[in-house]
Amino acid sequence: MQWSGRRRIGVASGLAVLAMWAGSAAGQVDTLRVVVNKDNANSGTALSSFGYDPTTDTMYTTSFGASGKVRRISNVGGAQVVTTMVSEAQIQLYYRDGDGDRGVSNPTQSGLVLNPLPVGAAPAYSFGVISDIANTRFPASSDVDSSVTKRLYRYNLQQPPSGGDGRDVFTTLMTLGQTAALSGNPTSTTSDFGRQGAFSLDGQSFYSIDGSTSNGIGGLYKTDLATGTTTKVMTSPDINTEPAVVANPGGGERILFRGMAATGNAGGVSYVVNNGATTGAPQVLLSAATLNSFFERTTGASDVRAMSTDAAGNVYMFDTTSGSLLRLDPQGRLSKVLTKNERFAFRDQRGNTDNVNTNIIRQQPRTVTHATAGQVTEVLYMESSPQSFVAGVYAFAPGDFDRDGLLTATDVALFKPALKTRGTTQALAGGFKFDMNGPTTSTQLTTTVVDWKDVKLVQPFFDFGDGDVDINGIVDFTDFQILQNNFGTTGVNTWLQGDLDGDNDVDFTDFQYLQNSFGYESSVLTGATAAAFDKGAWDAFVASAVPEPGALGVVGIGALAALGRRRRA
Repeated sequence: MQWSGRRRIGVASGLAVLAMWAGSAAGQVDTLRVVVNKDNANSGTALSSFGYDPTTDTMYTTSFGASGKVRRISNVGGAQVVTTMVSEAQIQLYYRDGDGDRGVSNPTQSGLVLNPLPVGAAPAYSFGVISDIANTRFPASSDVDSSVTKRLYRYNLQQPPSGGDGRDVFTTLMTLGQTAALSGNPTSTTSDFGRQGAFSLDGQSFYSIDGSTSNGIGGLYKTDLATGTTTKVMTSPDINTEPAVVANPGGGERILFRGMAATGNAGGVSYVVNNGATTGAPQVLLSAATLNSFFERTTGASDVRAMSTDAAGNVYMFDTTSGSLLRLDPQGRLSKVLTKNERFAFRDQRGNTDNVNTNIIRQQPRTVTHATAGQVTEVLYMESSPQSFVAGVYAFAPGDFDRDGLLTATDVALFKPALKTRGTTQALAGGFKFDMNGPTTSTQLTTTVVDWKDVKLVQPFFDFGDGDVDINGIVDFTDFQILQNNFGTTGVNTWLQGDLDGDNDVDFTDFQYLQNSFGYESSVLTGATAAAFDKGAWDAFVASAVPEPGALGVVGIGALAALGRRRRA
């Protein structure tokens, strides 16, 4: 995603936006909305999964437990029309293979994803693949019958004919017995397919994960949707994740999942490459150290349990430890999309009192038109019980604080007032959109922190230099003057006063950041004019502030002049 060439808004426009933002809408969570409410999604029962068809704006939902059913919600973006497609009784007859003497669990359909591309004669968005964790028992027995217990099946998105049941609309793709056989433990009757799977990039295969921790069943499975053949492509007890699939630069596709202790990446994100015929060994996408650095977490580790991707190649990942939804863009830049605290605030805005579940799961990104930002990705996800509705979170471009779809000086003007000294908390309503990494844990908070770390996280998106104290796009003499005026102060500074290394002090280390990036010009924040350079003031500062000029490698005035204005290569 490229941002060069974006327009720059003048000071007057920036102040106008600031005034607008400072009004009643300032404390509102504007990234979230209810897409399908609880009543339409499941009549008040626990929502379990959904599948969305963007070509017809239609959604199919399933629900857990007694009264579990499959519903169709037509005209999702308008006056929604709800139709029951498959009843609980019809689902259970499918579970039983029509044998009423068999015992079954309540419906537990834990994933429903619609085919994004044609498969054989089946057009795009003409069927869904359902993951299930219900058990079917032998007739007149409490023992699980693994040969009949369904783990993955295809749904043709139709209602059973009059007098029919789930057997008329569901086609079994994989049973518990098959997963056990593929795992070399054919007598096992335990498994955990409680996660949404993902289609391959060509749409012809489906990846699903069993999160079991024993019996060798756990791992990654790949089902050929044309033939119904399933292979196990990786065995691991540690990947209880809703996976994502992205292109691999060297060919094939990457299947992403939570990091594994077995490969030394517990607390990170890993992947394997499948080239259609073989699957490689697990590799590290994000290390635990990288995620902990992003969160500034000193103890504990991330635990990524759900992922998805959009058309631009962004990866959305939900970390249960922080309760946050993150975005990793194709350039390798991390940013926060949504936190649990914001979900609580959104609940309160709606006048709701139900608890907010930890999870952001069943993610399904789509492209929508936002009133001010234009075309954006909206990540649909399931707000779990007791909320039980389908939510949508706008994944605005990181740094687009005024929600106009652009990165400009106006966004910086909104960002600056929220900056505090390192670790200083402020009211959640005043800073949630500027907190670029969110909290370290999922504990509900009413405060947030916006400080030096957030400056460093927005910096790659606005492309400003390490010494750009006023964040106007050019590291120039004005930045030096601000730093000089605050030089020697301790404990009270932000980036905007010259604290460029995040220790709340302005000292010689900060000056080094400025001198090393002097002349740097942003490719995003364009149009500013560099301030005139005062050689005398610079030399006087260096003479007074630098204890050992030769040893510290201070840039002299001649070298600074030679640097000129420069952009990142």
